[in-house]
Amino acid sequence: MSEVVTIKDKQFEKFIEFRQIQTAINRIAREMDDDLRDKNPLFIAVLNGAFMFAGELMKEVTVPCEITFVRLASYQGTSTTNKVREVLGLNESIGGRTVVIVEDIVDS
Repeated sequence: MSEVVTIKDKQFEKFIEFRQIQTAINRIAREMDDDLRDKNPLFIAVLNGAFMFAGELMKEVTVPCEITFVRLASYQGTSTTNKVREVLGLNESIGGRTVVIVEDIVDS
């Protein structure tokens, strides 16, 4: 029987086991370590959706790097406006940097 989690007034059924998620994060981090070695990457996590994933990923990435956050909005309620607006912008310079965008869902 699958586990159901309630958050506020919404119920969610567990779809992927924690161990599977952690294994995937570890694999992605190892690949990034290989690809980004000696590149001083800047990770840009898009809030709010990618926050937890970015945190877990940064625990596993071992190359020297930095992380920053931006917040974008394209929804009004539950409908997309098809226009992305910047709520919290990028303050760091990305010139000459290898940039890695960490996002949860890209739908527009």
